[in-house]
Amino acid sequence: MVEQVIAFMRRLNCHPEYLLPAIALVGIAIGFNPPLPVAGLLMVVTSAISCLCPSVGLAGALAATPFIFRPAEIDGRIFTHLELVLIALAAGFAGRLVVDSLHERSLRTPIGLLKPWGPTIGAIVLAGLGAISILTLGDTEHRDASLRALRTVILEPLVVIPVARWALRKGQAAVVLSGLAAMIVVTTCWGVMQIATGAGIAADGVRRATGPYSHPNNLSFFLERATLLVGIPALLIAKWRKIGMALVAIGAIGVLATLSRGALIGVPVAIAVALWLTGRLRAIAGVVVGAIAVGGAMALFAGNRLFDSGSEGSEPSRLVLWRASGRMIRDFPITGIGLDQFYVMYGLRYIEPSGWPERYTSHPHNILLDFWLSLGIGGVALLIMAVIWGIVAMLRLRCRTDESVIRFLAVGGAAALVAGLVHGMVDNAFFLPDLAVLTWISVVLLSEGLRCLTPEPSQ
Repeated sequence: MVEQVIAFMRRLNCHPEYLLPAIALVGIAIGFNPPLPVAGLLMVVTSAISCLCPSVGLAGALAATPFIFRPAEIDGRIFTHLELVLIALAAGFAGRLVVDSLHERSLRTPIGLLKPWGPTIGAIVLAGLGAISILTLGDTEHRDASLRALRTVILEPLVVIPVARWALRKGQAAVVLSGLAAMIVVTTCWGVMQIATGAGIAADGVRRATGPYSHPNNLSFFLERATLLVGIPALLIAKWRKIGMALVAIGAIGVLATLSRGALIGVPVAIAVALWLTGRLRAIAGVVVGAIAVGGAMALFAGNRLFDSGSEGSEPSRLVLWRASGRMIRDFPITGIGLDQFYVMYGLRYIEPSGWPERYTSHPHNILLDFWLSLGIGGVALLIMAVIWGIVAMLRLRCRTDESVIRFLAVGGAAALVAGLVHGMVDNAFFLPDLAVLTWISVVLLSEGLRCLTPEPSQ
């Protein structure tokens, strides 16, 4: 029986793209808030698809990332599409590993997915710090918010690591990234339509696109990383180049429609790093000129947006938030305040009069402060080690000169991480479910690019 199941899986994995429409239809059906029995059946179908072809399940998860603020209601309970597909993906992939292990009569496959150890250890430490933070909250009255963040931001996205490794080693990167490619087009068209119809958010005398998100900055987070993850490898790989040019153009339009100042800085820096990694040093000057030109156009047509301080006084709102965050750290230097506690602590205890316009903010708008306040001093250590690992990994990647697909995928992953870090210096970077998923897929792409492995053919 096991042999027959394995044979069927091998035949199906020769053409995993055939299952992409099925996973898309399941996602659409969930969006209509089906009754519990139907939702349960859809989850079973998603798990089965993820078992038969994990790369398709992961593509579905990546496609669900922009919809974290548009949850589905099932039997009176609220779930995001991303959460549901990650749970189904975990169940289906676990079943796949069991079948493979029975067939091989060993644990070679699951053990192999733990390597390389760097990201795996980082994931374990992150989960441990998240669990500890629940016990050391600054305000235990709002523990439910922290428990939800532990589940949706810390634990559930970790399934991306083994599944992405499995898919890349099977040579199915195109299937996985197709989920992001589709959402680049969908979210950009959504945002452009908002601008054209007068929807979106009006601020500082301009109109900003939000797409499926509730805030323009969230859309910029997704589009900048997704476009770099998909667009850079596609541009570097000859057979994907035309698709890559189209996706980069579409993604760039979407990012510009958000009028995100953080993206205006993060994206050019990330592109420059990608050019450096591939030895295209002369092109970096073109990136600098392009960034200046875009910044100049933004200053001309949306100057209020570019230079607005965001606070009631002349002082930038970010400085007000960072000063309040510093006082929180002074009061909770070792433990921090806990996951998803900034909104409560800031609004009730630490807000200044000049910060009143952004009194509903839910994070300190700085990656270092966010890790410190969310996970304590251990979070700071983890972030520093992660940055060091990323720098070393990129230096090693720079030494490679081959034209392999896996190397170009790693360059895309590195660029997405750089964009997240740079943009995260003035905004959110990790502590949202979609950002966590995009971070982990970027980490896997970068780490797999250093293995110097030729992807296994699909079986």
